[in-house]
Amino acid sequence: MEINAIILAVNSIAGAIGYALSSVFFKKGFLQGAGMARSFAYGNWILAAMFLPLLVWTAPQTDWSNGWQPLLLGAIFLLGNLLTFIALRWGEVSLVGPILGGKVVFVALWSWGFGITSDEGPDWIAVSATAIAVFCLGITDVRKKGSIPLTTILTLASANFFALCDVLIQLWAKDFGPVAFSSTMFLVVGLLSFAFVGLRRNPDKPTPKPALKWMIAGGVATGVQAMLITLTIGFMGKATEINVLYATRGLWAMILVVMIGPMIGLKPEGSRMKYGWALRITGAILLFGASLKVILS
Repeated sequence: MEINAIILAVNSIAGAIGYALSSVFFKKGFLQGAGMARSFAYGNWILAAMFLPLLVWTAPQTDWSNGWQPLLLGAIFLLGNLLTFIALRWGEVSLVGPILGGKVVFVALWSWGFGITSDEGPDWIAVSATAIAVFCLGITDVRKKGSIPLTTILTLASANFFALCDVLIQLWAKDFGPVAFSSTMFLVVGLLSFAFVGLRRNPDKPTPKPALKWMIAGGVATGVQAMLITLTIGFMGKATEINVLYATRGLWAMILVVMIGPMIGLKPEGSRMKYGWALRITGAILLFGASLKVILS
């Protein structure tokens, strides 16, 4: 196996674990009374703050003639964020995760559309297996308390915008400078995230102090995984392959809840479906097979 393939696999899986860790921290924060709008804003502000030193470091050497590119992607990324927020606030919360698993399909489609795949095209077997696996892992938690059509439309649109971001990073970042590109993009995300403040249900209610530390921890974990994924795409391309491996985040989240959940007061939730564990095992096997196919190809 080539060293580049090893780096790609390690960074993608590490990013997936980072995302899973952030979801565990945010879940604890929600239980401690953190609001959803503030959580989105805090996460994006911390993300921007983590990228800011990299922007200061790379800005003097950067040709800003195409500076509109990371600015545009920052706005697209935030739009995806906003649609996810609306789906979580007014839709069926438990459907958001499994539907977001469709992102890998959109990445493959956008890659094909922009002509940046290999001559053989996307690895549709790995892509399809990944999307089905993520759906199997997440569908077992559906509660059916919100609007399913609204959730489906909003979350698919969100996944599409996130996928477009990844593909355009692959298309534009290398010539621009991957570090400066990603840093500028997430600085824009941080600045535009002040819009989330206006979406709070109780604007005068402060975040409880016990929840604040978990929001910060979740934001830091989000920042680390964003660096790993966006910079790996920026330097190495292969957005589809990276997203297949990154899609293991749902499986890692389940594992982390079992491993560290009891230490921080989180109890693993059983499946809400009669044969839920069978679906989860099926999803895990499909994810493992898709990931192995990508790593060995």
